[in-house]
Amino acid sequence: MRAMIKVEMEKLFCSKRFYLCILGLIVGMQLNALELLNYYGIYGYTNIHEVYLRGHTEGFCLLGFILCVAGGGISFCIEQKGQCVRYITLRGNAESYGIGKIVSAFVGGYLITFLGFALGELSLAVTLYVKLGSWIGITSCIPELGMDMVELLTVSFRGSLLSVIALLVSVFIPDLFITMTSPIVIYYAWLVISGWINIPEFLDITVLYTPFYGWDSISWSQFGAGISYPFLFTLCVVCGLGCMIVRGMKWRIEHG
Repeated sequence: MRAMIKVEMEKLFCSKRFYLCILGLIVGMQLNALELLNYYGIYGYTNIHEVYLRGHTEGFCLLGFILCVAGGGISFCIEQKGQCVRYITLRGNAESYGIGKIVSAFVGGYLITFLGFALGELSLAVTLYVKLGSWIGITSCIPELGMDMVELLTVSFRGSLLSVIALLVSVFIPDLFITMTSPIVIYYAWLVISGWINIPEFLDITVLYTPFYGWDSISWSQFGAGISYPFLFTLCVVCGLGCMIVRGMKWRIEHG
């Protein structure tokens, strides 16, 4: 099993798609920033924290969801379409292959979300330097920038969850378009349903993955408590989905 996980992680980090998804988030954030700066003028926003917050439109968040899924959650769909799965599983059993795919999807979704948003926000300093002629865009908001990075550590678990959901969908419906769009539909459907039934906050994913939203500072104990629950919640859901993924892969490999 360890060997198969290692193989899948190597495939993830050697994939051009992984790095293109990160680059896509960075470019998307830059385009959002340029639009804001051109609309409001160079003095409308004076630091990267303000541009980062204002740039989180629904369209940009949707782009983030698609890219985190594209980087880690569609690999099985691509291999199934290329009829590679049977040959790959000759080196190990289907269960090891499935677990390797789950780990790869989890890590890929997390890293694409975190690195894409983190590097995208930091890259805004260059954009503001070009506009303002100084580095005040980053030096004036270092505490806020630190809190943005802390918040991204928890928000990125949402990317992991969406990526694993995409993997589950691809096992039963190996269609690239459906695999990439289904997790987003499921996510927004859950938001609507949770709003109707008034579920507890510990199950509300809008609150679950943003425990530090609006905070100005944080202690190590608060950080540990804040990041533990999103991680454990995501891990439990992924383990449940993982059982269905492994069983589905066994059936898919046996029946083609």
